[in-house]
Amino acid sequence: MIHFVATAVGLGLLSGLVTAAWAVAPLIAPPTLVFGVSIPTDHRGDQRLTQVRRQYLWRVVTLGFAIWLVSVLAAKFWGFGSGAAVGITGAAFGGFVSSAMAHRAIGAICDTGHWHPSRPTRIAAWIGPTNRSTKAETWGHLLATGGFLIATIAASIADYSQMPRILPLHYSLWGKPLVWTPKTPAVVAWLTLLPVVSTLVLVIAGHHLAHVRRHLDPDQLGASNERQQVFVLRNQRLLAWMGLFVAYSGWLNDYRRWHLLSMSPTLATALWLIPLGALIVYSAILMVATGQFGSRSSGLRGPDNAYREDDRHWVAGQFYMNAADPALLVPKRFGYGYTFNWGRSEIWLCVVVLLTAYLWIRP
Repeated sequence: MIHFVATAVGLGLLSGLVTAAWAVAPLIAPPTLVFGVSIPTDHRGDQRLTQVRRQYLWRVVTLGFAIWLVSVLAAKFWGFGSGAAVGITGAAFGGFVSSAMAHRAIGAICDTGHWHPSRPTRIAAWIGPTNRSTKAETWGHLLATGGFLIATIAASIADYSQMPRILPLHYSLWGKPLVWTPKTPAVVAWLTLLPVVSTLVLVIAGHHLAHVRRHLDPDQLGASNERQQVFVLRNQRLLAWMGLFVAYSGWLNDYRRWHLLSMSPTLATALWLIPLGALIVYSAILMVATGQFGSRSSGLRGPDNAYREDDRHWVAGQFYMNAADPALLVPKRFGYGYTFNWGRSEIWLCVVVLLTAYLWIRP
């Protein structure tokens, strides 16, 4: 009974975090971008918009609770890993469906009321941000991240002959091995390269943010650029910390698998969950303090119409598809951070290459 309750609580935390992220997403968006739909400034206080927001929140919470119950049942019959997969995936899908329904409802309100905002001229500029982060901070992230990655790669090569013949592949939330696999060069390479590739993707994404095209308000070029400057720099820091955490997690798990670190499952779980919890808290604070496009940054608020873009390029207010836009990453309309420009062939090529590589080397 105690184990079942602990499993239910753990699954509740996992699915609850995803549900909470969807629930707060409308709060950090600019007031003239409601669920990814451009709203005229003089209509942003319309009561119908408030009603759609309430319906969205109720739908997200209800679906999140139902999915949590399903994940508990899945864990009871197929294990905690299956339950966690159902809870996280289901909560994410439920949030997406809820936001798509809200997006459609807002669009219908705009069409019914004939809200056609006059779109001001925007300047699409490539402006590299001034680097405010200190060199010590940048080098500290790079050295720490690189140190974990190099230690993992070196150990996989130097200590291969000393590794156990059977390696744990997956761990439970409590740090106990769930799935085992025979030791082969392909298995060790996959376990080594997975965190390396994931970390490199985060590092490259952070570097690319400095070159993302920004839409500036021609009437207040300095203010709008400054606001997005803060947005870019804070997200670069977040990606740097995420890369460090992925590299650290890969080092910790691989050293445990190869018996290079001896510790209890409880200690291993704590050494993984505590940094993860700190990263989640940091991300939440960053989203609330910054807002999408830096709209909540103190002293850097600008005109709302600087964020308006052509609605036709946004599918359900979340998927950006514009082949004419050379930017591979663009700020989200709904939620926090950036999304891919799915209209660019480079994005699809990267997805195919990564998926093929994953399926090829996966044991």
